[in-house]
Amino acid sequence: MTNYRAGQPAIMSALAVATLFLVGCGAATGPTSNPISPAPATSSTADAAKKEPSPNVAACARFAKENASLASYLADGKGALTVEDWRIAQKNQVKALDDAALGATGRVAERMDAAVELIPAVPLEMVQPSGWRTGEAYNLALTRITSACEADGAPVNFREVTLPPEIFRK
Repeated sequence: MTNYRAGQPAIMSALAVATLFLVGCGAATGPTSNPISPAPATSSTADAAKKEPSPNVAACARFAKENASLASYLADGKGALTVEDWRIAQKNQVKALDDAALGATGRVAERMDAAVELIPAVPLEMVQPSGWRTGEAYNLALTRITSACEADGAPVNFREVTLPPEIFRK
């Protein structure tokens, strides 16, 4: 019969040394010692804020789109629409401008709200000889929105409402 117990202490000693060696290797310190730990933060809060777009970026783009539609209705006429549908379309565009302003914040929101408030109940009046001053004020408001959007990192171009020629202005 073979006595396996006689060699057992040598095997146990070898296992203990190997285990200590492996455990010792696992206790190393340094940047690669724990692959689960998060990498050290290298960017500041200001850098993170710069990477996230302002909510005004989307609001400025939407306002420009809705304004272009309104300006088109006013300059191009009713097209294939009935007169009643054309009036409804103009009012819907004013509502869309107001909705776009609701998505803005700060100075951009204030300037968008001011522009929407300038639009008369019948938007077509802004391009008629008797309402050109309102149209001019609205175009000036668009210029102010442009500068606020640009300051917030959202450059936009607005289509101004077409004013009647000076000879027809009352």
